[in-house]
Amino acid sequence: MGVGAAIGGPAMNMLLGIGIACTIKCGKLGHAYPLAAPHSLIVSGSFLMASLLGSMTIVPFNKFAVGKKYGIWLFTLYLAMFSSTMYVTLAKK
Repeated sequence: MGVGAAIGGPAMNMLLGIGIACTIKCGKLGHAYPLAAPHSLIVSGSFLMASLLGSMTIVPFNKFAVGKKYGIWLFTLYLAMFSSTMYVTLAKK
């Protein structure tokens, strides 16, 4: 239940918050609202998706008991995301 709340709560808030706001904006404009996605956002979103999908598959297969290896894996994934995002951000300048 905690895993579902940790993943589903923020996802629902983001989907509803962005979805409702964009729907209202599209209704007022009468056409699609252009969204610019910077490269750093794409990199961060990709790593977020990878970590969430990994958690949704690995944690149930381990009978909801996560160990030290899984924590190290998540920390490594975070460091990879952080360094990739910093590289993409600083490479532009």
